[in-house]
Amino acid sequence: SYLEGLDEAASHGCYGGETDIQRTKDWHYIINHDTNFARLTGEPRKPSEMSLEEIKKLKIRDTTGNGALLSVPTLEELLDHGKGKVKLFLELKGESADYGMVKDVVKAVKERDMVDDVVLISLNYDVIDYAEREYPEMETGVLIFGSIGDMTKLNCDMIIMEEEMAAVVSTIRRIHDAGKRVGVWTVNTRRAMKRFLDSEADMIITDDILMAIDVQKELDDRTDYDVIRDRSSDLWFY
Repeated sequence: SYLEGLDEAASHGCYGGETDIQRTKDWHYIINHDTNFARLTGEPRKPSEMSLEEIKKLKIRDTTGNGALLSVPTLEELLDHGKGKVKLFLELKGESADYGMVKDVVKAVKERDMVDDVVLISLNYDVIDYAEREYPEMETGVLIFGSIGDMTKLNCDMIIMEEEMAAVVSTIRRIHDAGKRVGVWTVNTRRAMKRFLDSEADMIITDDILMAIDVQKELDDRTDYDVIRDRSSDLWFY
C-alpha cells in the first residue's frame, strides 16, 4: 500500500512522497489515486459515494505481485505513519477538493505538529490559492500540465509542471526568479530522468525510485567532458 511505499521511499533516501486525498460520503478523508475503486478492488463507486466503513471493507490488490490484500488508508493513518520519514506531498484531488478539504487537512496536519512535513498540492488552483491565503504557514504547490499567461504570478510556493512544460530551461529559471521552487512530474523514463536530474529543477516526481537512483549515480560519475557533451546534445532543450 502507499504506507509501505513511504517506508520504501524513506529507505532509499527520497526527499518526499506524493499521494492523493479524496473525501468520503460521510466526510472522512482517504488515500486513493483513481476516480473510483474499480481498478484495484473491483468496486465501481467513487469515494464520495461510499462511507468510510464501506471503504474500509475493500481490499486492494497489491500491484507488486506479492498477492497481498491491503486496506485503503485514511489521511490520519498516512500522517501518523509518515511523520518524520519523508516530506508528504498531499494532492487535494477530484470533485471533493474544495475549501472544506483544505480546512480539514490543515487541521489534521496541525494536530500532529506536521506543518513542516507537508506540502499541499492540487490541479485546482483556486483551492491552492485559498490555502496560501488562509494558511500561509503551509507550503503549497500547483500542479500544471498546460498554461496560458504568466504562471510565475500564481499564489503558491511551488510550481510542479508536466515534463514537456519543464523541458525549456528558461521556464524553470523564470519560476526561480519569482521566488518559487520547481518540480517536474511524472518522470518515468531514463532519458527524462537524465535531463531533469541534471537540470535546475528542485525535484522530480517519479514512480521508479530505483531508476532515479541509478541515473543520479550515472550523472555523479561523469567526467567534465561528459557533462559538456550531455548539455550540448538534444537531450537538453533551451
